[in-house]
Amino acid sequence: MDQKDEDPTKILRQKVLELKKQHRFEEALLLQSQIEDYGKKTKPEDYWTKRGMYLRQMGKYEEALKCFDKDLEFNRDSYDSCYEKGKTLYALARYDEALECFFKAYENEYSHLQGHFILTQNLKSQKKLEDILVPTLDDKKRLRSHDLWYNLAVTLTKLKRYKEAIENFSYAAKTNPDDSETIYEWAKCELMSKNLTRCLELLQRACKMDSSNIRLLRIDPDFDPIRNYEQFRILYQSDKSII
Repeated sequence: MDQKDEDPTKILRQKVLELKKQHRFEEALLLQSQIEDYGKKTKPEDYWTKRGMYLRQMGKYEEALKCFDKDLEFNRDSYDSCYEKGKTLYALARYDEALECFFKAYENEYSHLQGHFILTQNLKSQKKLEDILVPTLDDKKRLRSHDLWYNLAVTLTKLKRYKEAIENFSYAAKTNPDDSETIYEWAKCELMSKNLTRCLELLQRACKMDSSNIRLLRIDPDFDPIRNYEQFRILYQSDKSII
């Protein structure tokens, strides 16, 4: 075989396998990153995204951010890296930056529908893209979209942009009606927006869906402003395990 046709990373890949067999996984990951960087003529697949997610699970948020940024150098339109970077920034309480990442992820996911939406918008009087989009999603896209809308909603809540947050909670609930966490956090946002009646309606719904939400109410400081309301106290009494 001509020397120029040989894979220059072959020896490195063999070394990665050896390191894995020796359970030296961190060293293997570092060496794998050198292989993925080689040449920069072809984009890495999902190495940097998965590594970033792994580091975030370990609580190494800053290192995780570097991984997501590395992937975005190759894949500027990556939904996964934008979304996962947003979740990492949220964990660091960098809410403005997190929101920017979630919006970018949304754009990367649905930009191909914008042209079609413009053509049909007049037929759907005042409806937004999301209103048309939700009923068309398959099961996989539905859960993926739910996670994005949910994270948009909780981030907007942190930034006190309650009207936008409520709208995104609504879309999240439509895409995954069985997720009680969405309803619970939505109720919290309604309270912060001074919509007490709507807050209590959603709390009742969340507690019926999952009784653990009733116990959570007892210690959640976000509901302190209405802790002495009779309708709020009634929610405790619906759980017989609470004495």
